[in-house]
Amino acid sequence: MVAIGAFVASLTVARIVVPHNRSIWQRCLLLPLPAKLGWFVQEAPALCVPLFLITSVGGRYIEKMNANSILLGMFLLHYVHRTLIYPLYMKGRPTPLYTVLLASMFSISIHSDMVLQGLCKPGETETTTIPHGGFFEYVSAPNYFGEALEWMGYALASLSLPAMAFAIFTSLHLGSHALVQHESYLKKFDDYPKNRKAFVPFWW
Repeated sequence: MVAIGAFVASLTVARIVVPHNRSIWQRCLLLPLPAKLGWFVQEAPALCVPLFLITSVGGRYIEKMNANSILLGMFLLHYVHRTLIYPLYMKGRPTPLYTVLLASMFSISIHSDMVLQGLCKPGETETTTIPHGGFFEYVSAPNYFGEALEWMGYALASLSLPAMAFAIFTSLHLGSHALVQHESYLKKFDDYPKNRKAFVPFWW
């Protein structure tokens, strides 16, 4: 997983643009799903699978309040928002079915998502205004930075090798997309803040 993330990031740094939803959509001939439905389907496994496992073992492993149950609660709270709440106010193009299916296999950010969605006028799927406020004053993609921080914090709290591998993969993957977003802002807006970084405040 870490190797895949490093490979994707290296392609982006080398200016080999990694396809993401926007470019894939332009070329994809497969069945598109509405943006909200596509997002729900791709995020649902991360919420449903842990809930299924909890109910299938009868809760005997989480009867007592301990560090593991707290971390599990944080994980579920994150995906309750990502799966059930975020799609209610998101805007975007229809998502190719195969993108949703692939995403379903892998199963500070809330504020940034709200800012971006608030900048989209009715009928638009991309912002035509420079984002401001919060961590947007420091980086072009604080939603990606915030999610990377969440998973790094989760990995450190759980001291789990799989969690750390996922956190590193997520950071590399989101960092590559943040760089693409940053460069697109620089090309789109002549007055885009020159001191604003792509992904990590004051650094990169």
